[in-house]
This record gives sequence, C-alpha cells and structure tokens, in this order.
Amino acid sequence: MNVEKRHQMILELLERDSYADISTLSRMLQVSEMTIRRDLSRMDEEGLLMRVHGGARPVPKRGFELPIEQRTLCQPSSKSMLGRYAASLVQSGEVIALDASSTTCAMIPHLNVPVTVITNSISAACALAENAKAEVILLGGRLRKPSFSLVGYDVGETLRKYHVDKAFLSSKSIDAPHGVTDATADEAESKKAILASAAEVFFLMDHTKLDSCAFYQVCPLPQAGRLIVDFQPGIREKHAEFFSSCEKSSVKVQIISEGIEI
Repeated sequence: MNVEKRHQMILELLERDSYADISTLSRMLQVSEMTIRRDLSRMDEEGLLMRVHGGARPVPKRGFELPIEQRTLCQPSSKSMLGRYAASLVQSGEVIALDASSTTCAMIPHLNVPVTVITNSISAACALAENAKAEVILLGGRLRKPSFSLVGYDVGETLRKYHVDKAFLSSKSIDAPHGVTDATADEAESKKAILASAAEVFFLMDHTKLDSCAFYQVCPLPQAGRLIVDFQPGIREKHAEFFSSCEKSSVKVQIISEGIEI
C-alpha cells in the first residue's frame, strides 16, 4: 500500500472514531509501528491531523463544536458510565453545578437524593424538571444554539451569589501542558465561572479526550481537581506520562469500569 493510500485510510478512521492509536493503525494497514509514526509525524506537519501521545486525533476545528444532540451520540456507553459514577458522589442536600456538556447531562437519570442543581444547560434543566427531588437554578445569559446553553457575563454574575459544594464538568480535551481546554471561548468562560464557585471540582472526561488540546483554556492542570475517566484496555500504559503529570499536579485520577473505581 502506498503512502497516499495509507494517509487516506488514517484520515477516514479519524473521521469515524476521533482517535487512532499506533498499534491499531499498524495492524490495520499491515505496516510497522515505526512506519505509522513517520506517517503521523508527516501528516501532523502538513496539518492533516494532530499527533498525540500514542496515536493521533483529528485537527480541532477552532470555534467549532457538534450540536448537543450529536455530541450525546458520541461515546454513549462511556458517558453513561461516567454519569452514573459521578451521580453516586452527590450527597443528600448538596448544591451542585453542572456545565452544558453532554457528559454531565448523563448524571441526571442517576440523581436520586434531594439536591439543588445550578446549571447553564437548558437541556439539563428540562431533564431535571422530571426529578421531584431536584431544585433547579437555571443561570441566565445569552443562548448558544449549538450547545443549547446560556453563556456570557450573567453566568458568572449569578454564580457569585451561590456557594456550590461540588461542580461537575466535562470539556473537549485535557493534557499536561495546556490543562483542560474547550472548543469555544464562550463555553470555556462559563466553565471557569462554575469552577470559581465550587468547593470541589470533578471533570468527567472519556478516554478519547486524554492527551489532546483544543482551542481555549478552561484551567491549568493543577486546577482540574478530580479527573474521572472510563477504563479502556491499556489506558494506564498509553497515558502513563499524562497520569504522572496529574499526580505531580495533585490531580486525583479515578479510572472507573461499570461504575466502579479500579
């Protein structure tokens, strides 16, 4: 198989799966891992993909994100697992904050204790309307249609009035050099406001978001609090350097499988 054909197949795989590791590409294309590394380095230099530790991801489209209904369909089993586990950390009577990510919305079906939820997500507020145990505070702001969220100055101003016990957030990417990053400035600024209001912070990040960087910084790695990630075979080895950076930054990493920390 020639170089051009390999590059085409790599891009097609990234379009479908959003992440490709070197060993998988080596098996799929029947070439050595060294050849794949050279391919990925060349494609990264040409701006065709983003080289990350252990593989590659698509080039982030600055300022672009999928609509919320499409994001909900990405990694659904991982998001459900993360949501179920995160909901188990909520204690009766607490005030929690949820951002407008599809991953934190996955907590809502599993919230079964009396709780006050502050959110800038219209989707989350509507879903919580069915929960008799939840008091809901919907933050004001300007409507962002792709995420069905409220953003802008009023989000931070309203949050300053409240004390939040636990904030649950997700984002597009996380790595050691850049910390937590997101696709748009508006959403990143809303996440910053939620972070500033909370005594404890939890980031729910499925495994595809590790060791990658998006457009706008939400917070440096040491401010990420606790990072909850879904288990995948080889995840500790693949992201060993990143997990080591988390430990040095006092970020506790919890890797879960079927709702249980492992």
